Amino acid sequence: MPNNFFSWYFQSGIQSIISSRLHNLNVTWNYLNVVGLLKTLLSPYRRLSVEKKAPEYGVSTAFDKIIFNTISRFIGAFVRFFLLIAGLTGFALYTTFTVLTTLVLLI
Repeated sequence: MPNNFFSWYFQSGIQSIISSRLHNLNVTWNYLNVVGLLKTLLSPYRRLSVEKKAPEYGVSTAFDKIIFNTISRFIGAFVRFFLLIAGLTGFALYTTFTVLTTLVLLI
C-alpha cells in the first residue's frame, strides 16, 4: 500500500467518515419529526370532525358531535403515539448500528 492511503485515512478519512455518519443521523432525526408529532398529539385523526351546518336542536345531535370528535382525537393520539414509539425505537436501533459500524471501520 502506498503511504498516501495511510496519510489520507488517518488525517481526513476518519473525520469524513464520522461527519458523514453524524449527518445521516441528523437527517434521520429531522425526518422523524418528533416535535411535530408531540405538538399534534391530540389533534383529530386526519382532521375528521363533525360540524353541523344546518341548525338542528336536541341533545342527541350535540352528544353525537362531542362523541365523534372525542373518538377522532383518541384515534389520532393513538396513531401518533404508535408512530412516535416506533420511530424512536427505529432511530435507537439505527444509531446503535451506525455507532457500531463506525467503530468497526475505524479499527
